[in-house]
Amino acid sequence: MKKQSASRSVKKPFLLSDLSKSDPATIYNRIKVRSDEKFRKSGQEEMARFLERQFQAERRHLAERDRRVGPVYNELRAAVRQSPELKRVVRAIDSLKRQPWPERLPAAERQPFAPKKPMVRAGSIHIVDSLPFFPSVPWVWQDGTSNQITGPTADGNTGDMSFEMSPGQSSSGHMACMTALGVTLEVPNQPCIIQFTASPSYNWSYFEFSDWWRETKGNMWIGQYVGVFNQAGTFLNNPINTQLSVASFDDNNLSDAGQDSGSNSAFPLESSLFVGAFPFFGDPEAQGGVIQYWCWIGGSCNADGSNAQSGCNLQMNANCSSLVIDIFDF
Repeated sequence: MKKQSASRSVKKPFLLSDLSKSDPATIYNRIKVRSDEKFRKSGQEEMARFLERQFQAERRHLAERDRRVGPVYNELRAAVRQSPELKRVVRAIDSLKRQPWPERLPAAERQPFAPKKPMVRAGSIHIVDSLPFFPSVPWVWQDGTSNQITGPTADGNTGDMSFEMSPGQSSSGHMACMTALGVTLEVPNQPCIIQFTASPSYNWSYFEFSDWWRETKGNMWIGQYVGVFNQAGTFLNNPINTQLSVASFDDNNLSDAGQDSGSNSAFPLESSLFVGAFPFFGDPEAQGGVIQYWCWIGGSCNADGSNAQSGCNLQMNANCSSLVIDIFDF
């Protein structure tokens, strides 16, 4: 992949020992990067490219499935409809009324004990960063002409994130979306381990139905994304991109429907990044560079609403009130 570059305010690279006798406010201001909108956007574009590759893979899998299953499905559906012995079954399926989508979810629970201002510990640097964070651009990918979506949204002042998707209302549809909240941090100019943790809350719900063996499928996830840049602001890689499924379904039946919902008040997210001398501790170009650290949510779904054969509604809300960063010396 061609590396992208974007301008940012450049500070003199530092070592962890430079901050050993500094007060917490000095440490925080030295680590935290006040990046401009152009630099933040460049990082989000790399996030979007990563997720678009996933969407394209889903698209290929759906197309291959339709090539294999489509002819069988059409013949089977026609045979059942034309069978005198099954005419009462056909009539019963055709008489099914489509249920309304569930009501909108309430906002995700906010952490009552989240810090109101950054907390910093010297030595090995420990930062509990607080609101506000900067929000990502909302990203949506879709195939089809009858999809419905609300959001995705991210509010950097409150920590709230949300989305709602209903693919293929009256035709075949395939959708995916993502939104995120993040911070930008400077990397020490030395080998080190950087640990990222967060405990976001979330709630979710889905409703789905499948008639005439027409598939409806969905997945909702939450996780962390870390993009790494060198000192010049050139994108290097995204060594951390976790997507932990909170709910999923895959339904293709003669006549079936299902729904579910859930919540979590403090979901543990944790990952680590090694920075230093390649190949032992990761990309050496990252030393003295910059990291964009995000908590993100997203999902994907597909359905075929032509003749009301299948459909689904996915909703997810989340709240991230703090992002924790630990930097350890070797």
